[in-house]
Amino acid sequence: MYTLATALAGTFVSPYILDSPSGVLGVVILYLGLFAACPLGAFLGGQFNRSDLGRNLPWSFAAYGIFYVSLFALGLGHQVSLISLAVLGVVQGLGLGLYFVTINVLTYDLVSDSGREAFFGQLMVYGGIIAVATPAIGGAVIQGLHMVGYGAVFLGAFLLFFWSAAASRRLATVQRRRPFALRQTLLAQRRLWRQALAMYFYQGMRDGLFTFAFGLALYYRLQNTATYGADLSIFAVISIASSWLVSRYLKARHRGVAMWIGLAFHAASILFMAFTLSLTSLLTYGFVVNSAFTIWYIPFFSVNFDAIQRSGLGRLRTESLVAREISFGAGRVITLAATAVLVWQVGVLGLQIMMGLTVVPFVISIAIAQRISVAPPRRPPEAISS
Repeated sequence: MYTLATALAGTFVSPYILDSPSGVLGVVILYLGLFAACPLGAFLGGQFNRSDLGRNLPWSFAAYGIFYVSLFALGLGHQVSLISLAVLGVVQGLGLGLYFVTINVLTYDLVSDSGREAFFGQLMVYGGIIAVATPAIGGAVIQGLHMVGYGAVFLGAFLLFFWSAAASRRLATVQRRRPFALRQTLLAQRRLWRQALAMYFYQGMRDGLFTFAFGLALYYRLQNTATYGADLSIFAVISIASSWLVSRYLKARHRGVAMWIGLAFHAASILFMAFTLSLTSLLTYGFVVNSAFTIWYIPFFSVNFDAIQRSGLGRLRTESLVAREISFGAGRVITLAATAVLVWQVGVLGLQIMMGLTVVPFVISIAIAQRISVAPPRRPPEAISS
């Protein structure tokens, strides 16, 4: 339900803001607020609901629902200012942080090391299946009805998130009550863990921009929500096939090689799009990335859990995942702050410049991930929990 609501409405947040007076800068400011608040949401979820993280999910989905309804209401009143977008980004970021820490702890507890590729691959297959139809349907509705269409799509997402909040009350992650050792986790003097925090930071620098940049640039060129949604649906079909192949054939021992192969294709398409933001380059990027994204992303996501286990921080998994989000968020915010300044100064050209520059931290993060994937595990010392 979370994926369905996000695919239905989240796809059209950037076009909705792009059609307002705030334009490209408004989209950047929204995501800047989102990524700045996301670590705070993860911290609050881990700190106050640590005995049962499942209680975070209703609050998370409620925040998402409020975000979509408020965004649409501001659009109706022509009040989509940069300040209001920053506030709405913070609301959505708090919801994302709560969702992140809960789902990742559940995944850590339930999925074995050798089965992560299959699990993440199947998860992306299911998400891709949902994402095939919803962007095309939502785009056609918006193109035909415009503001009424946006209202229908955002209201639909709000109802799905409300339903998700009710259903998620059945989920529980019961843990032993103990002090929340986030400070000790962030400052843990473990070489592998310090490398992991650096890996999260550099990957955040890439993720902060490319979470929304491709969709924004594609709609900027098309100026048609129906065609935009249809293109995203086609890319979703490609992603489904790629996710299934990775989940079926990629083994844990090949994580490092897979990440470098996926990186090569992904980085090349980024540079191509950065140099010429034409419709041809955008569609090429969409095709290549949806084919190659899962090749590096699925093993990379698995390495996130390897880093916790092999650093001996398994008992502090909640704190470790919150620390990951803090480091990840720092990279995102730095990239988006620089993007906001460049877009304010030179317009869309600033977006292209940042696209090209983010290839560097992307390569660094994959290099660190490859080292972590082959590092030997370590037994956790007892002192860390004191």
